[in-house]
Amino acid sequence: MKASIDLKAVVRHYKQTFRPRAAAELASFEAEETLEAAVGRAALAQEPDGTRYGHQRRRTAEELRRGTKKLLSCLPKLAAASNFGQLFEAVDAAVGHLDGLGDLYVYDTALRIGAQKKVFPARVYLHAGTRAGAIALLGKDAKDLKVIFKFELPKELHELEAHEIEDVLCIYKRYFTGEVTQLDENKSCWIDEDEQAAAVRQVGC
Repeated sequence: MKASIDLKAVVRHYKQTFRPRAAAELASFEAEETLEAAVGRAALAQEPDGTRYGHQRRRTAEELRRGTKKLLSCLPKLAAASNFGQLFEAVDAAVGHLDGLGDLYVYDTALRIGAQKKVFPARVYLHAGTRAGAIALLGKDAKDLKVIFKFELPKELHELEAHEIEDVLCIYKRYFTGEVTQLDENKSCWIDEDEQAAAVRQVGC
């Protein structure tokens, strides 16, 4: 980790600038009356007012419809998941292989569904944006890692929940890599330009 990185300032900035929005998003899914309703909205990446979440802005309507159909057909497996790891694997098996959808979609969808089920990550899940931040902080190649435990990350981040650390690694990745030297609330990870669709795999629920 670069000596110029101020992680205490990052945590303060995240809490003030991004945590309220992230918490409101998850609360909106927790408030869904049924799992089916939460899965349907999560799969379509819809805010409560029906607009698209920024992370999934680049997904086409048809891609999202295919993902929704597949996830709703797997509702019993999603309902049976007793922790976030099981839920993530169920979502990944259902839609991770679909053309046009990728790691970020799988994670975001699982996290939103998990909010309705009140199950959240115990580990930090990596995709393109978070991986860049993790590599910068850990000083090692994390390209093949899918998850990181909180204890592997600097202690300043430990006061955050695992899904909040995922946010931090992505939102501040340019700060961690040294591309920018100041914390800037206008440069966030709500749209991850590095996200790529996963390779097609013959996997289903």
